[in-house]
Amino acid sequence: MSDTYYKNVLVRIKNLSEADDTLDVAEELGSHGAKVTVMQTVNRFSKTEFERLLPSVSAIEDGVVTVARDLLHRTVENRHIPVNDEMVTVGDPAVDVIGTAKDLKPDVVVIQQDDEHMIGSTAERVLQQAECDVWVVRS
Repeated sequence: MSDTYYKNVLVRIKNLSEADDTLDVAEELGSHGAKVTVMQTVNRFSKTEFERLLPSVSAIEDGVVTVARDLLHRTVENRHIPVNDEMVTVGDPAVDVIGTAKDLKPDVVVIQQDDEHMIGSTAERVLQQAECDVWVVRS
């Protein structure tokens, strides 16, 4: 790992089933006293003409966020990560990570690689726009 000890860490999890390496980084950084915030983004449902047939797109999104929050919590609680906060956002992952980073002012953003062979659009946008270090972890 690194000899640099970060104090404030934002960790974005893309896929919980492939999060072990990313959570290993979070665990290592947290073991040196960092405040760790773990986040996941749920894509916004597109509103279509079928929306009126559904109870409510926002109600469905709320249900998905509730399930995602529960899964994120269960995934993180089994690790030795001093999690300060867990959050699930709805929207564009890159926009949400960058916005959350501006609000929380972390020293580093740890983010899962989006694609098996390439860095991916979300990680690339975070790398370009984040005002702090960015640690991209291969899944």
